[in-house]
Amino acid sequence: MNGKSYKIPLGMVLKKHYCPKCGTKLERERTHRVVSEGDKDYYQYHRYGKFPKRDYDVYEYRFKCPSCEERISYNEQCVMERIQKRVGHFVLSSAELEENHEECKRINDKMALLKTFFASIISGIIFFAVLCLFGKNNESFNTGYAAVFALVFTILVTVQSVRIYRRNNIK
Repeated sequence: MNGKSYKIPLGMVLKKHYCPKCGTKLERERTHRVVSEGDKDYYQYHRYGKFPKRDYDVYEYRFKCPSCEERISYNEQCVMERIQKRVGHFVLSSAELEENHEECKRINDKMALLKTFFASIISGIIFFAVLCLFGKNNESFNTGYAAVFALVFTILVTVQSVRIYRRNNIK
C-alpha cells in the first residue's frame, strides 16, 4: 500500500500566471510520481520509525501553456512573474531572462523565507492564544508555560524554514 502526498501552492490557485514565451494565461497540470526507498527525496516523505517502509505516490502541480505547450514549475514561474513585473510585459526575450533571472531568483527565495518566518510567528501567537483559552478553567494552568511552549514551537518552525532555504540555495 502506497502513502500519498498532495502538494499545491496557494499562489497557484489564487493568482493568474502568464507564459514567459507567448504571454498566454497558464493552466494547472497535475503530475504524479512514485517515490521509492532509493530516491533522493524519499526521506522527506518517510520519517524514521515508520513501519513498514513503503513507496509514496506524490501528486504535485505545475503550469502548462495551452498555446506553446511549455511546462514550468510553480517556483520557476514565480521568478518569471517577478521578471515580467520588472520589465513591464509578459513575453520575455532571452536577453531579459539572462539579465534578471539570478537576481529575481535570489529575491524570490528571500521573500519566501520572510513569508515563512512571519507565518511561523503568527501561528505561534495563535497557538499561544488557544492554549490560554483552553487553560483558563484549569487551576494548574500557567500562562508562562504556554508562552514558552508557543515560543519554542515558533523557533522550531523558523529554524526548519531556514534549513530548507539553505538546502535549496546550496550550489
